Amino acid sequence: MHALHATALPDVFQLVEASVTSVEAMAARVVGDGTTWLVAERDGDIVGYAHAEVQREAATAYKRASATLHVIAIGVTAAQRGTGAGRALLDALRAMAVAQRLDGLTLDVYAFNAAARRFYAREGFATLKERLVAPLPPGTD
Repeated sequence: MHALHATALPDVFQLVEASVTSVEAMAARVVGDGTTWLVAERDGDIVGYAHAEVQREAATAYKRASATLHVIAIGVTAAQRGTGAGRALLDALRAMAVAQRLDGLTLDVYAFNAAARRFYAREGFATLKERLVAPLPPGTD
């Protein structure tokens, strides 16, 4: 999945080998940074993962306070897409958000990733806002 991002947006993502095949290998990579990591496992192999954190926004003159479980990243191996691994990860994240009495789940999805956008729509996600980016010309630093 990362290769899709690195290919579509090489100015944003760098192509790296990031293969993880076991829960133990994933655990060795996770740093205690206050975020939550979940894995989807089949026959002892990791077939998907989710990385999330609670994000709290204080009330402002314009917006009410909110607290959501923000999905930083989620991925399922190509061979396991369509088998329910992604849905299981989202269900576990939803349960965590409910248990913590949060307002909901949030995530970012890149505009080019039509398959992910369709998946999230089927899972009940809707676009709340869009982030537009205007790169600056070289030499404007």
